[in-house]
Amino acid sequence: MKISIGLQPQVNNSVAATATAELLSNGDFASGGTGWTYDGAWTFSGGTASVTDTLVNYLSQSIAFVNNASYVVTFTVVSITAGSSIRTAFSGFSGNNNGTSRTSAGTYSETITASGSPVDFVMEFTPAGLGGTAVIDNISLKRV
Repeated sequence: MKISIGLQPQVNNSVAATATAELLSNGDFASGGTGWTYDGAWTFSGGTASVTDTLVNYLSQSIAFVNNASYVVTFTVVSITAGSSIRTAFSGFSGNNNGTSRTSAGTYSETITASGSPVDFVMEFTPAGLGGTAVIDNISLKRV
């Protein structure tokens, strides 16, 4: 009989949790604005979504969020006017479910916890003082 005595296995908390299936439809905009609700300033071409305006604009999808669950959001800012910003938000009843405002081109990924029973996934564009433009692509939302 073999008896092992020693340390217990270590848990590596830095390992990313496994994400579930994609929750957004048409996040690559291959089908234009299909599946999205949006203000009139948004346009779709070549597999991207673009917005040009002097006002805050929203691009959204209704999602069955689980309260207090965490979600990984990934998206690409192809281009954005200096002084403008774009961020993700979980919108609905209450709670602070906002992502980080992004002001430059790049691919971004962040984890947001759904609180206050949100019902919509939102991309929120805030233009520079006299107006701005942003082009985005490849939006992904997965529960972790």
